[in-house]
Amino acid sequence: MPERNIIRYVVSLTALFVSAFLAGFLAPIPGKIDLLGTLMDSFEPFLTLSPGKMFFFILINNSAKSFAVLLSGILFGLVPLIAVATNGYILGVAYLLTSGEVGYVQAARAVLPHGVLEIPAIILTAGYGLWLGVTFARRIRQRDMTGFGNQVIHAIRMFFKVAFPLFILAALFEMFLIFSMGGVPR
Repeated sequence: MPERNIIRYVVSLTALFVSAFLAGFLAPIPGKIDLLGTLMDSFEPFLTLSPGKMFFFILINNSAKSFAVLLSGILFGLVPLIAVATNGYILGVAYLLTSGEVGYVQAARAVLPHGVLEIPAIILTAGYGLWLGVTFARRIRQRDMTGFGNQVIHAIRMFFKVAFPLFILAALFEMFLIFSMGGVPR
């Protein structure tokens, strides 16, 4: 039953992500380079980790943040919307800056690992969070919370059934790429 509803949330969030990506890539907003530099500086201490520790860092970082987005969707779906838009914007900025250094094709190769597994998992998780937020708002309006706990449990189950395995594969893929490209000191 909820899976039919989730599709429209996932499609809407995908459109939001693409729009935010394009805004990050195209919009002449001052501070883009500072934003990306700040983000890179925050991750720099983790770049010297061993492959195993790097895998767990990536997995915990991505899955814990996404799980928090899922649960915070109860706040009327605002956090999933903000999270998807922020991820799209930052990836658009990263693509812009990378394409300026190595060209569009090489930049697409650098962004691709996120787009194949990680971004779909984030959007799916945010879709369930948005669904919970809309459902919660409807139930408040109707003054009937009967069964809402089951919907939360369903969303959590789907996170672990679908999104978490994608995050595991994404972490393996990213870790492999980071170390195979020699971008990390060993």
